Amino acid sequence: MIKDLKFAFKCMKYAYNKKMICGMSLAFIVLGGIQFCSGRPLNYIVGGYMLFAAPCLLCQMYQVTNMSKLVASSPKKRTMQIRILTLLNLLAVLLGFILFSFGMYIVYRKNQCPVESIGYIYIIQGVMDIIMLIYMAFSYKHYIISSIIFFCAFMAAFAGSIGIAGGDLSKFNISVPVGVGIAFVCILIGSFAFYYVSKLVYKAPMDKYAIATQLRSEI
Repeated sequence: MIKDLKFAFKCMKYAYNKKMICGMSLAFIVLGGIQFCSGRPLNYIVGGYMLFAAPCLLCQMYQVTNMSKLVASSPKKRTMQIRILTLLNLLAVLLGFILFSFGMYIVYRKNQCPVESIGYIYIIQGVMDIIMLIYMAFSYKHYIISSIIFFCAFMAAFAGSIGIAGGDLSKFNISVPVGVGIAFVCILIGSFAFYYVSKLVYKAPMDKYAIATQLRSEI
């Protein structure tokens, strides 16, 4: 596993649009941090999604290298596009989990969020992670349709989770350890889903709408 991740990091050095992707990732972190400064639990959910998405954006640098003709003819193509990509995304989501937990810790220390709400917020983030990971597995092969479905699923999950709680996130009084545990399980479920969806769509060609203009001639 460590060897695979080292290989992925080496590949990321050769990505065409590193500066743009790194800039977007940093922007997500800043915007997520701003959401955590709002003092509103609903904003913590939006900010948490941004903090989870920021490291996952960096995985695009590795995905870009998988679009080259050199990789297409490589015997390691399947390994690179399924196993290594799954491990890289799992690492990214875990990093997002740490960033989100850091943000929630600061919020808790400043008494900006009832402790009864924190566990439920973690669960919501876990569900969002499952949706995001499944979307990421589909998006480079079926970009438009997967983006539409992702947007609808994301909004439904967000609105549904708030609606179930009646707008009061402390309603269920879920303890922080339970919420963290469920969120972590969701991350594992999402990673397994990412792996099997990647296997399912492996043979499909890369969707040109998901690829930067300068790379479209490479596939």
